[in-house]
Amino acid sequence: MIWQFGELGYDVSIDDPCRVCNKPILWDYYNDINRKNLYQVFSALTNLKTSYEAFSTTNFELNVAGRYKRINLYHNTMDVVVLGNFDVTTGSLDPAFSKTGMWYEYFSGDSLEVTDVNASIDLLPGAYIIYRTKRLTTPDIALDVIKHPDISLDFSVEAFPNPSTDIFNISIYAELPTTVDVSIYDMSGRVISRLASQLRVSGMQVIQWNGKSTAGTEIESGLYFVKIHSPRGSQVLKIIRQ
Repeated sequence: MIWQFGELGYDVSIDDPCRVCNKPILWDYYNDINRKNLYQVFSALTNLKTSYEAFSTTNFELNVAGRYKRINLYHNTMDVVVLGNFDVTTGSLDPAFSKTGMWYEYFSGDSLEVTDVNASIDLLPGAYIIYRTKRLTTPDIALDVIKHPDISLDFSVEAFPNPSTDIFNISIYAELPTTVDVSIYDMSGRVISRLASQLRVSGMQVIQWNGKSTAGTEIESGLYFVKIHSPRGSQVLKIIRQ
C-alpha cells in the first residue's frame, strides 16, 4: 500500500502536526518535474509487478544486505535481475545472470549480450537497473523535462566533509537570488531534520548539520540524503554519517 501522495515523494511527517491529524492534500506535487518523474517510475514498476508472472515467482534470490543490492527472479516466462547501488560512489556489481545471451534493461530499453554471467556491471551512486531475458516496452518517463525547457536548476549543492563523524557543512550556491528549504532524510524517505525553511540564498550560503534529529537525538551511522528545494526545482545530495 502506498500512503497518500507516496508515489510523488510525500514529505510531510506522520507526526506533523500529530500522528492522527489531517495531513495537507498537495495536488501541486504533480507540477514538480522531479516528483512527476518519481510518479512515472512508480507507475512503471507497478506495471511490471501486475502484468508479468515473473514478478510473482516463488523462485528467487535476495542479496540486499550491503550497499550493493541484487534481486534475481527465475520464471519460465522470463528471468529478471535487479541491481541497485546504495553507496555514494560508483560501484561494480556482480549481476549473477542466470544464463548467457541477450538481456534487456527495462527503463532505458538498452540490450546487453551476456557472455560471462558474473561479469561486473558499474553503477553510479544511487543508480538502479532491471534486466530481463524478454524484451518489454520501454516506459515513457521524464518527458516533462523536455516539455519545460524554461525550468533551470541554477543552484548547486555540496557537503563537506563527507563522510563525517561530526558536523556536515552544506554549501549552497545560487546564481540568482532564491529561497530554499533544506531537510535531511533517511533511506526510507523519513524526514530526520529540517535545517532551513524559506532560507534566502544569493551567492554562497553554508549551513551545518550536527548529525542530530530535529528533536536533538543523535543519529546513527548510515546513508542519508540532503534535499534542497527551491521554486526552481530540487536537488538531493547523499551523505554518509560515520
